[in-house]
Amino acid sequence: MKALFLSKPGFHLLGNPDPNINNLIGILKGFSIVYTSAELYDECVKFGIKAFRLDLPDKEDDNNINEYVSNINHMVSFAVDNIVDVYVTAGGDGTVSYVASSTILNNRNRTFRPLFIGFPAGTANAGPIVRQLGTPNISQLKMIKIDGIEVLDGDQPIGYGFNDVIVGNSFLGTANGELKNFDAVAMAQRGEIKSITPGTDIASGSFAASLNGEDLRIDSGVKQICVSTLQFDKYNKRAVFGGILNAEGFEHPAAAAFIDRIIVDSSPSSWNYRGAVRTTHVCFNEQDTLKVSGFGNDAHIIIDGNPFIRKTDELTFRVVPWVCTALWDMGKK
Repeated sequence: MKALFLSKPGFHLLGNPDPNINNLIGILKGFSIVYTSAELYDECVKFGIKAFRLDLPDKEDDNNINEYVSNINHMVSFAVDNIVDVYVTAGGDGTVSYVASSTILNNRNRTFRPLFIGFPAGTANAGPIVRQLGTPNISQLKMIKIDGIEVLDGDQPIGYGFNDVIVGNSFLGTANGELKNFDAVAMAQRGEIKSITPGTDIASGSFAASLNGEDLRIDSGVKQICVSTLQFDKYNKRAVFGGILNAEGFEHPAAAAFIDRIIVDSSPSSWNYRGAVRTTHVCFNEQDTLKVSGFGNDAHIIIDGNPFIRKTDELTFRVVPWVCTALWDMGKK
């Protein structure tokens, strides 16, 4: 079996204090070849991993994609062409989402569904692919089929959300150990970490949403939009979810929430808010197509914490059942 091993910036195998790091190393040693980045290559070799270093091309002349994402796309494309079996990441939900989205997009014309191991080493490790490893033996991991939210900007698919897709101008991250909102445009274009106050110019006067071509009634004053699969949510007995209960009975459920205030925010005042919040829930499944248009200047796309600059005035969301398969250690969370 062949693997591609990529990580978030600054991750190291050597000197890593995580007690599970030896399990990750053991799994990597079990592959016949591990394609990896120049930053990880030397460390892999020192641990006896059969590593092959992937060199990178010159930086792309594209102002809408940062170098880190461009490098991931290049290495994933190589892995797909060389029929890699397993994609291993070390990072959080954002890292695995970049790699998984690139892998799935590169496999769109193939029947192969890639396998992923997401070693948790990020700010947040909440998504369904990232999972603790308690074993160095890949044969002890269980295959779990994962649904994803496919996001199209105009008619161009840009990625898949396994945790959530947010429409806004900021994403959550940490700087010096502090949770903050960062500028989506600065990160997407230049890889720049820049603090920002979340913008509320999401819906213009022409804002509209439709499900399968039928107009939806969305309350005015939308300040944030969140779209997520409900594959692993035990929502059917929780009345607090309100309209999400309408997804009960769907085999591959998802929901979009149109919210009249900023919910995904690093500010404690947002967490402790006690006023009324108006949310319109739209439930859908794999047979449905949700389209949203008429955006304001702050409406960009954050897929599992990764920012993308919106290029058109129409976004489309679809549930793709079992778009990839995660390898889970069932004894770990």
